[in-house]
Formats: sequence, C-alpha cells, structure tokens
Amino acid sequence: MFGTYSGGQLKRTLTADDLAGVQAIYGLKATPPGGSGDPASGLEVAAGANLLTWPGPNVSAVVALSADKEALRIVYGWEASTETWTQFGPMLPGYANTLSTLRQGSAYWFIANKALVIPFSP
Repeated sequence: MFGTYSGGQLKRTLTADDLAGVQAIYGLKATPPGGSGDPASGLEVAAGANLLTWPGPNVSAVVALSADKEALRIVYGWEASTETWTQFGPMLPGYANTLSTLRQGSAYWFIANKALVIPFSP
C-alpha cells in the first residue's frame, strides 16, 4: 500500500490507493504526485494537517506562503539530501524558517488553522 524509502529515495511511485490509505487512516487530505491543484483557484488546504504535493513551479516559500498569515500555521518539508525536516511558518521569525523553496512535485505537510487556498502560477 505505501511506498518504501531507502537512502531518502522513493522506491516506487505512490498511487491513488496509497493516498486513499493515508487519508483513511489519518484523516488527512492528500494530493497525488504532480498535484491536483487547479491553476485557476490555487492549492486548496483544509483546516488541520494536509499532506499535499506542490503543483506550481518552484517558488520561494516566502512568496508563496505569506499571503494568509492567520490561516496557515506552518509547512514542513523533508530534505532527503540532509535527512532533515525543514519548515516555514509565516508568523515565525526569519531565522526559524528553514524551508526556502517549494519544489514542483514535492510533498509537504501544510498545517492550517482554517481552510485556505494558496495561489500559484502554472
């Protein structure tokens, strides 16, 4: 059901079944690899924890995530090359934000206080 990892590398592509399993077990909203955000509306983030794939082009986290500071609490990303978590919170001081770029097709944990839509350019 779930992809396996070795040395920080995904060994098989996640499928809709994998994402449905995550959603069923953890009650999370998930998008398939490559994203399912609509360029007309942006990336939809529900209140709570959301495992989402960034569907837009590579973009600065500051540019992409600073619009709705009250709704978005924090975003976490896994940096495979250093095997560390990075983070960006619009209300965090700059030195605490270690996630600098959202990369197209990469998965991130979006933690939101309330639902929001994050706009992006296709």
